[in-house]
This record gives sequence, structure tokens and C-alpha cells, in this order.
Amino acid sequence: MKKKYSWLLFDADGTILDYHAAEIFSLESAAASFGLEISAEVLNLYREINSALWADLEKGRISSLELRVKRFDTLATRLGWDISAEKFSQAYLRELGDSGFMMPGARKMLAEIPRDIHKAIITNGIKDTQYGRLMKAGLIDIFEEIIISEETGIAKPAAGFFDYTLERIGSSQIENMLVIGDSLSSDIAGGAGYGIDTCWFNPEKLENNTSVKPTYEISDWDGLFKIL
Repeated sequence: MKKKYSWLLFDADGTILDYHAAEIFSLESAAASFGLEISAEVLNLYREINSALWADLEKGRISSLELRVKRFDTLATRLGWDISAEKFSQAYLRELGDSGFMMPGARKMLAEIPRDIHKAIITNGIKDTQYGRLMKAGLIDIFEEIIISEETGIAKPAAGFFDYTLERIGSSQIENMLVIGDSLSSDIAGGAGYGIDTCWFNPEKLENNTSVKPTYEISDWDGLFKIL
């Protein structure tokens, strides 16, 4: 017998929003304002630096305020760029907040979810940037709650993030909730650790070589409707 989910808790980046497309656009635009170019090598280096810092954020080792500047300070040091990391960060976030790229099929999927199922965004990110992107994509009114780690003061996968989420959505019935996201380390580990069913959105069909085991795994949005 299928479970009946009354709340779907969606991650944003890599699930609803296309972070990679937004990242490239914003990096190139910010770099151009400083007379710089983003090559494939620079992009890969930035992603390596940024990924490590976001992992530190998930573990509570760094704040989002520190992360937003440190990634560009580290990048500039590695590349020998003579720039203000703080000003580059401001330019990048300005462009990122104005980019509403969505993952393929996400808009159609959201429109087809039955009306009696509630939807919320739960995302690790910077408040103004995430709200800007969701607004640009026309998604603000689709979700009943938008919960961002910078507002909560704690990031997924920490239990405190989910404590805050349950308080915001006004429900403690975790058996009727489903966390949907692309990150095993934050979305799936966080939801599973809290006792909430999880759905790993894995469109690239990556191997799961971790100890984190999602309740479900899907590679496209048709898979979600088979669950619902």
C-alpha cells in the first residue's frame, strides 16, 4: 500500500533550480565587470573551492557570510587575480539573485502535483539570493513555505534545520512528509536522520557509494508521481 504524503519538502538547487546554469552565468557576468574571463579551468577550480566550503557549511564549520567571500578570496589567491574578493562576491550574488534558471521538467512537475499536497522549499543558501532566484523563476507563490539555511542559522543535514522546518510548516507528522533533493549529504542524510522519508533526485544516474540510503530514488519527475 502506498504511503500518503501531505507535505513535499523540495530542495532548491539541482532539484527545482538549475544551479549550474545560474553559476556559470553569474560567474561570467561578475568576471566581465572586472575585466576577467572564466575559462573551463577557472570554472572547475571555483567549483572545487566552492564545493569544499559548502561541505564545511553543512558541518557547521563556516557561516554563509564567511563562505560568500572566502570562496572568491581563495580563487583569486590561486589564480593571482588582483581583485577585492568582497566586491567580486557582491557582483556575483547580484547576478545570481537575478537568474531564475530551472531544472528541466520542474515547472511542469510542480503544476501537476495534486492540490491537496502541500509544498515547501528547504534549501541551504543565502536568503536574498535564493528569494531572488525563486522570484525570477515565478515560483514564490507555488510554495507555502520557503525555508533557507541563512534564516534558520543552521544548515541541512542538521536536525535543527528540520526542527525549524516543522515549526514553520505547522506540522509534526513526519510520517506524512517526503524530502526530495539531489544531495545525498544534505537533503537525503538530513531527512533520513530526522526520520523523514526521502527521495533522491538523481537525473544523471550517479552511483550511491555512501552509507546514506534514500527511501526512493528517481531519475526523472515521472518517478515522483509513481511514488505519490
